[in-house]
Amino acid sequence: MSQEQGQEKGEDQTELSLRLRAPATATAGLLPLFVEVTLANDNEATDYYALTNCDPWSPPFPVEFTLSGEGGEVTLPARSTATAGATPTGFDLLPHQARTFVLDLSELETDVPPGAWRLSARWVMRHEQPRSSPVSITFEAGDPADAPLIRRLRGLGGGTSPSWANLIQERAALDDEALRRLSASSRRTLLPYLILHEAVHGPQPLSQLPLEFLSAHFQGPWASEASVLTYELFSARAVPDLAARRAAILARWPGVEFRLDQVDRGAGLLTLWREEYR
Repeated sequence: MSQEQGQEKGEDQTELSLRLRAPATATAGLLPLFVEVTLANDNEATDYYALTNCDPWSPPFPVEFTLSGEGGEVTLPARSTATAGATPTGFDLLPHQARTFVLDLSELETDVPPGAWRLSARWVMRHEQPRSSPVSITFEAGDPADAPLIRRLRGLGGGTSPSWANLIQERAALDDEALRRLSASSRRTLLPYLILHEAVHGPQPLSQLPLEFLSAHFQGPWASEASVLTYELFSARAVPDLAARRAAILARWPGVEFRLDQVDRGAGLLTLWREEYR
């Protein structure tokens, strides 16, 4: 179950809007917490150039998340835009274009106490301040026995910093004792990363990876990511109805068009990671 809200009209309304989608419940601690953010250009005549790239695999993000609740207010780390005078880089948003990103808030390494919270987001920019409407999220206490196992898994492979990306990149990660000792609920939360690990290191070519890996994740905040990755698997299969599948994804998530373009160029996430980590 998840919620999605668009930016409300008000005095600080900008021509850019930010939409946020988050799960209704999450586990407190450093287990994955996926949210979907969409930055959209709703202006008929304004072009936006060199907006700061949002790389889900390179936190912190150019999105500032704030949690408000009885415990006060918690603002998660965010990355500022490029400094004045720097060479403009990033992505453009023409009228009626959007970009959708799935981000893991656990990668920001801020432990939020259990309880009921309101989560909101702000795209960090020098001039405009596109903000999302808040969504409700309840943090539940995790299993204390899982905490040291989670820390071990985030540090696999001797990476320079703890990250769930290490669980994907480390070839022997699925054989690690810490993964077997995790509670069943924590292992379920890790499924997107375990799916990515298998897709990167599995013996089958992408054209033969089971689609069932991803089909159970077509709802919730990770759904757009699961759909993009499924499109990459269909592309590897060279299915005759690929164009129709692309159109169906874009009808639901117009903001992932840039990701589908990457797949069409042979530069999808799974393809690139297989080249880098296998």
